[in-house]
Amino acid sequence: MTEYAKHFQELRRAAPRARCIEIASNHGDRLLKRIRERLPEIEGLVSQDVFRLEGVERLPEVRIDGVQYMHGFRGRAQEHAKYNQCSTVHGHSHMASLVWHKNGRGAYFNLECGWLGDERRECFAYREQSLTRWILSVGLITNGSPTLLKYPGK
Repeated sequence: MTEYAKHFQELRRAAPRARCIEIASNHGDRLLKRIRERLPEIEGLVSQDVFRLEGVERLPEVRIDGVQYMHGFRGRAQEHAKYNQCSTVHGHSHMASLVWHKNGRGAYFNLECGWLGDERRECFAYREQSLTRWILSVGLITNGSPTLLKYPGK
């Protein structure tokens, strides 16, 4: 069983009636991208749902209780919530921050929930960049209020 499958198995064990959702991202689409680059003639033989697990929905984004959850795609982290004009949780930049904004409807937040992974794994072997300063963290939303927790370590 893969680590990916174990992750969702543990989630189901902890909360058997919970809805399991994976937010689609450039990371999940990386396998097909590499095949297109190196062996384009076999692209049709590879399912785009190679990581699909029974009981896990894969969505581009989802809104739950007025909060938008998405992988993200914007270069500046705070722009996700501004673009959505509502509270937004994302992790595209692998950084961690919590910023409040306000519009005519009231206050809303941008929670950049960082990165949770094993940097020693090959799949995370990105080239070193001066702008890449990953933060191990987790974001929690409780009754509409965000909390950002940093993991110990780097």
